[in-house]
Amino acid sequence: MNRWGVGGCRENIETICGWMEEDQLRWGWANELKAAAAAFSTGIAFRLDTVNPIRSLVDLAIKRAH
Repeated sequence: MNRWGVGGCRENIETICGWMEEDQLRWGWANELKAAAAAFSTGIAFRLDTVNPIRSLVDLAIKRAH
């Protein structure tokens, strides 16, 4: 993703989301709980789309990198 840069990440957003969805299955509930706590404590959780949180998280990361 670093090699792609912001533009490349925008072009490959479906691929990135797919990677994250696949990796999500490997982490388990304890790590998901930690991630959720961090998302709430930083306020990121309130900026995510509850229907598609992975996509909105990637969108947010791209916006921040820009």
